[in-house]
Amino acid sequence: MDDDVFFHKEEMDDDLHVEEGTEVEFEQEEGDRGPKAVNVTEA
Repeated sequence: MDDDVFFHKEEMDDDLHVEEGTEVEFEQEEGDRGPKAVNVTEA
């Protein structure tokens, strides 16, 4: 997937630290403002 998807830090595993360029896996849901990532984990 090449599109940007919004996610809030509360959607990440507690031990996951994400910096720009970190590859992650996630499920996508429709949020109030468009697509959002949930269940975010490091790839």
